Amino acid sequence: DNPLWMLELKSYLMIARFKVGMNVDPDLQSIGETLPGLYKKYRKNRLPDPGVLSLAYYYSAYIRIKQKQWGPALLDLERAREIDGTIDNSFGLAKDLMAMGQCYRELDSKPDAAQCYMRASEVYRLIGEIKMAEAALIKAEALK
Repeated sequence: DNPLWMLELKSYLMIARFKVGMNVDPDLQSIGETLPGLYKKYRKNRLPDPGVLSLAYYYSAYIRIKQKQWGPALLDLERAREIDGTIDNSFGLAKDLMAMGQCYRELDSKPDAAQCYMRASEVYRLIGEIKMAEAALIKAEALK
């Protein structure tokens, strides 16, 4: 009966199905129908675990990126980034920013992509993920 638990289970199931080559469009649609209502609850501070919501947005974006749906993926990542920044999930925030950089790059918005990669590099460096910080910096510099 708990919508957050169901969202988490659906998200993991969607990723598992994707990894084995199954069709995930019904999963993506089901999750997409659940997200707006839970996001409204998050905005009103009525979600006990917003991290689950962030995870679902990130996994939805991941699938959309794999399907080359850059715009919708970017929208999901914006929500994930917002939530991760609010709940102090630095590792999640850095991952969100890296994926956003990829979306912006594919949408031919190099300045936005470079900015995301630079910010990801900063966050990775702050949490001690030096190799990831350097990889993000290389991506940013390649766009200049």
